Amino acid sequence: MQSDKRILMMSGLTTFGTQAAADYVCLPETVSELLKRITGPKGEIRPFEAVLETTIVGGVPMKTRMVTIRVH
Repeated sequence: MQSDKRILMMSGLTTFGTQAAADYVCLPETVSELLKRITGPKGEIRPFEAVLETTIVGGVPMKTRMVTIRVH
């Protein structure tokens, strides 16, 4: 195992939830919030777990927010 490699895993209760999580980490305004919370003092990305909540309208994820995060 290479300790300098990381994997980002996203999962939702439905396909729409997983899509919302993927959108969350791809949008500049939301990923910047995430990065602020998980970046260590030396600029390293620390392992984390986050819970997101999304509103789905007509089968489309419309608004997603971070409910809680645990940084290891």
